[in-house]
Amino acid sequence: MKIKYIVALMTVIATAGGCTQDTGEQPEEAVPIRLAATIAPTDAGKTRAFGVWGGAATTQDTELLKDETVRAWISENEAGHTAAIKNPIEYKVADPSTADAPGDLEPVNTTTDPPFYYPIGVNSISIHAIHPSGYASGDKFTVNLDQTTEANYAASDLCYSMPTNFSRTDVDANGRKLLQMKHLLSKIVVNLTLDANVTGATLPTSIKLHANTSTTMTYPVAVTTDANGYTGCTASDASDPGVITMKQEAIIPPQTIAAGASFISFSVTGLGPMIYPMPAETTFESGKRYTYNIRVKNVGISVTTDVTDWGTKNAEQILIGKQWDIKRNPLWYVAESNLNQDGNSFSTINSTSQGYLWRYNNSTGFFQPSLGITYNTTGYNGWYAIGKTIDGESYHLPTQLEWASITPAIWSNTIFSSSYPASGTVVTEIPCTFGYNNDTKYGVGNTSNPATPTGTAFQSYWSSYTANSNLRYAIRFLGTDYCSVWKYQFVDYNTTSARLVISSKLINTINAGDNDALVAMMSTITDASYNWTNDESRGAVQRVFYACGYRLSNDGPAPGTYEGNMIRGTYACSTPYTGNFIYFFNFANNYLHIQNSAERNYQAQPVRLFRDN
Repeated sequence: MKIKYIVALMTVIATAGGCTQDTGEQPEEAVPIRLAATIAPTDAGKTRAFGVWGGAATTQDTELLKDETVRAWISENEAGHTAAIKNPIEYKVADPSTADAPGDLEPVNTTTDPPFYYPIGVNSISIHAIHPSGYASGDKFTVNLDQTTEANYAASDLCYSMPTNFSRTDVDANGRKLLQMKHLLSKIVVNLTLDANVTGATLPTSIKLHANTSTTMTYPVAVTTDANGYTGCTASDASDPGVITMKQEAIIPPQTIAAGASFISFSVTGLGPMIYPMPAETTFESGKRYTYNIRVKNVGISVTTDVTDWGTKNAEQILIGKQWDIKRNPLWYVAESNLNQDGNSFSTINSTSQGYLWRYNNSTGFFQPSLGITYNTTGYNGWYAIGKTIDGESYHLPTQLEWASITPAIWSNTIFSSSYPASGTVVTEIPCTFGYNNDTKYGVGNTSNPATPTGTAFQSYWSSYTANSNLRYAIRFLGTDYCSVWKYQFVDYNTTSARLVISSKLINTINAGDNDALVAMMSTITDASYNWTNDESRGAVQRVFYACGYRLSNDGPAPGTYEGNMIRGTYACSTPYTGNFIYFFNFANNYLHIQNSAERNYQAQPVRLFRDN
């Protein structure tokens, strides 16, 4: 876009607007005013990356797209001179294949807006600009509800260049004055992935974003000293809530979204609709990019995010809202599926007839693959002491204290009974730990690293039990940040799909002495309408344990078996009891507890690992 330095002498003189040529400047020395739009940092706009719409698109992270419009105001900046430049001037971003350099601006109408020059005798001008064109300070700006196309997305990207002084020599290597545009709104990026255990499902091609869509924009028109602190937008207009359809990226006005409000929704073929509500009140700031990494599971989703400046790339991911919210629920530490016999992956098959079973070797004190598979006698030693990385996360074989965080009943007690824990009263559970992080692995609140963790005994409040119902509710971890509600249910008894389903959900803290609150909450969670849906972003977790793993000495090599008229589930524990006895997580249609028994080589158990932290 080489500008021809052709201008009539009378035109140059006319633009002086009363200026004289007492500086000695001659008409042939006229200096053109050439502009380029960049988005800070300046050097970041030199590279075009592959975008979500394909091709050389940057979705305007650091560079405006071809043909996007910019409205600029150019004013003299010297006393004694009148404005000599037509304002405002409509520009568009030049085709990068023909421009001198990325970001070149050319007048939209070259007939009415010919190339502009410094007025004679003027050495300094100020320029400010807005994108997209057509908006003045004080106007209401509304983003597009359909941002599935590159054009609609770009038109929603409100950018502004502060009034800046330029001398005649303030140009880049291509002779252009660089207008530093700033993103005034908030960018949302949603990355959807399917969990490795999900089969027969297809991710959607579009996503819904629920947010206010309008803002009132104001900006200075003269050079100001507080440019760095300028944001350019008021709070969002709550009278304009909307549903934005997006591919992967969308733009919303800065705003605060309340805890519990639906924010992201989509539908997965084979699984159905998914909703991500805000786990905590969240404020979206001007010029920031918020990335939501959503992993779709067979039941529910898990979410992480990172927050950076719009044009900054940062691979760091932190949990949405308060980082520790989900980790306050001990059920989250339990892996979603059993460990395969290869010891390096999780099973996607859930049935009592499947052979993903391990057995305890009482001579070496650790679990080995069962069913006659050849194994290295030292291959799995120390699972309880060191972690194992699978699918990017670190796991370990849980201890008896960790299983106690899932169910407080041990040996002769069982929560599928009317006697333990007693209903309608606060009880103190056996000590437990959960996870291997420093806040919990030695007992909550104990970070002194004792040689033998003793755990922490929490209080809980339980529902009554109906005989043979295999159903029990509880409010556990009273008076702490770990306070949560629990549902235990054994379903499809006496079938090959027999399974224990445990659901847990974080709630606001209820103190052990607040009987009215305990009664009210128990009434709430035992109602059939209570939502136990798995939503790990809000501290709601569900885990399924299939009734497999128990075998008697006369059962031969077949994994999973009936014991009398019951199907039973036994899950491995790394804690030895005494001699040939070990602890294990044990359930059937009328009991659920942590048992200790002589589990010799002819008996086998599935392995369910726990997350380290």
